[in-house]
Amino acid sequence: MLKTDTEWLQARRMTTAPILVALLVAHAAVAASFNVMDFGAAGDGATDDTAAFQVALDVAGAAGGGRVQVPTGRFYFESHLSVPAGVTLEGIWRAPVRNYPHDKGSSLFPTEGHGNASATPFIALESGAGLANLSIFYPNQNGATAYPYTVQGKGRRCSIVNVNIINPWRAVDFGTYPCDEHLVKALWAEAIDVGIYIDQSDGGRMEDVHFWPFWEVVKKDAKYANEQGIAFKIGRATNQTAINCFAIFYQKSAHFADFGHGVGYGSYTNWYMDITPNAMTIDGVDATRGISFTNCLLSSGVVINASNTGPVRLVGCSFGSTEDQRFHIKAAGAGPVLVDSCFFSDRGATILDENGWIDADCSGITVTSSLFRSDHYDRVIVKLREQVRQAVITANRLNRGIWLENLATDADLTFTANVGPDEFEGAR
Repeated sequence: MLKTDTEWLQARRMTTAPILVALLVAHAAVAASFNVMDFGAAGDGATDDTAAFQVALDVAGAAGGGRVQVPTGRFYFESHLSVPAGVTLEGIWRAPVRNYPHDKGSSLFPTEGHGNASATPFIALESGAGLANLSIFYPNQNGATAYPYTVQGKGRRCSIVNVNIINPWRAVDFGTYPCDEHLVKALWAEAIDVGIYIDQSDGGRMEDVHFWPFWEVVKKDAKYANEQGIAFKIGRATNQTAINCFAIFYQKSAHFADFGHGVGYGSYTNWYMDITPNAMTIDGVDATRGISFTNCLLSSGVVINASNTGPVRLVGCSFGSTEDQRFHIKAAGAGPVLVDSCFFSDRGATILDENGWIDADCSGITVTSSLFRSDHYDRVIVKLREQVRQAVITANRLNRGIWLENLATDADLTFTANVGPDEFEGAR
């Protein structure tokens, strides 16, 4: 039986794969958890701990799964890790930290892939593998340096729970490979380029995912994210559910599109998209089932582009405004749009009236039971353009402004029971 860390590392280097697996299983037959320190990890922030971590992970995988525990320390990595099926890499971190990681938790310091976003991700999760209670910090990130994704899923039921990735270029990739039934819960990160990418996935769940300024060492990252970054990049995610998610300072807080594998459908609840040029950009969703946003706080506009063919539902959402915002909802495409029980405000916006708060050029739009709070008399609330064929605007309230500008001369329009100004511009 191998006893020491040195013996384990020597066995890994010198033994053929089948014999090594047998040694690992014999050593770990009765163990459910393993500590990386028992496999030679230093945790001093300077020694490369890649090999020690990978041996511990392989032992757990060969034993049929289990936990690989990471104690307090700063663990430095010159290469990448693969977490086998059924294994969780778990630290003792409990709450998100800002700037440089604290010494009171489990902190991982990856360095591989500097300047190369296409390099091998730092951590690969096989089916049923997970990360928990870890803080990850890139010591060589200057705010504008590309790195590969920090975590990449490569199978079903991968999980990320209570993980803080302080300054990644790209945080989580659950899209390059199918990642059905994934779980991302309590992820906190300041991703510079992409926060989380989901594609080729069915039945995934997200909860309490926050892309927020956890890193304030430099400000280059904030500038890049605001001009080009995407917090939530979502392709063919079917049966996707997401609750209590947040993003701030990104060019696109959420982007739904066909990224090479088709489009998806799902339910997104209690999302807060704060201070962003584009709260939601929807290039496409499933033509039959579409997408629902419920009880969301949106501090800028929702864009639904002409390529979209699926229904988009916005229910119980609150729309704020920024100074240079031109619309709340800009909707095009063949997919119908439903707006119900929402609140809209133009406070702080200077040019919101140019194209209408709701600028519709889609096949059909319904606006019901919503409240529009304007500080101006001359704002156009709903503008119907030429492509609109059906429009229902009913049971809404407006304190001031102009209800409707109608350029859709062939539309089947219902405009009834709306309270407030009755100005009706355009065709009647």
